[in-house]
Amino acid sequence: FGTGNALVALIDEGVDPNHPLLAPALVPGYDFIRNLAGIASEWVDLDQKLLAQLNQSTVAILDQSTVAILDGSTPAILNQSTVAILDQSTVAILDTTQVPTAFGHGTMMAGAIRLAAPGAQIMPLKAFQAAGTANLFGVVRAIYHAVENGADVIVMGFSMPEASVELAHAINFATSNGVIAVAAAGNDAREALVFPAGLRSVVGVGSPSPTAQGSEFYNF
Repeated sequence: FGTGNALVALIDEGVDPNHPLLAPALVPGYDFIRNLAGIASEWVDLDQKLLAQLNQSTVAILDQSTVAILDGSTPAILNQSTVAILDQSTVAILDTTQVPTAFGHGTMMAGAIRLAAPGAQIMPLKAFQAAGTANLFGVVRAIYHAVENGADVIVMGFSMPEASVELAHAINFATSNGVIAVAAAGNDAREALVFPAGLRSVVGVGSPSPTAQGSEFYNF
């Protein structure tokens, strides 16, 4: 699938639909928070005042200090810090204290897919809000939607500390239909089993380093 025409479903918080590098690869997905079909956008989670500030100043997001941690009532953790620059034509740096913690995560993930598989199409499935919060029902719906709409690969940049029967059933449905499921190993820098990466049918992914020894923060 590396340079071919695979359809990759990205379960995250949506993407920047107007990013010039991503836009040519995007296909309609779904916003499971608002129950809306189309190119699921991460911008819809920002209030109008903040959107106005963004439009007037910059759309660059630089936040390498933290990963998005969900509150205790939600099932998953969005993995990796938001380091995506959404528009490299701007020179101003956005004050990241003014945006949700995980804002830009979906665009960053889509950018990584675009870099690794430039010929692939990306279907953004918004199960997370820009603050990094989600519920299991939305994630499971996204998996079934991906399979039913022809995805070849499902990318999940989040993790849960415990297994879920519903999540496992959804992923088994996907893999039994020939879909490759990929999930993050987590960013706690320890030996740990997280889910869905820990399921037998899922490809767990960690973070490499220039020395090929692995980044210091990812689980093993």
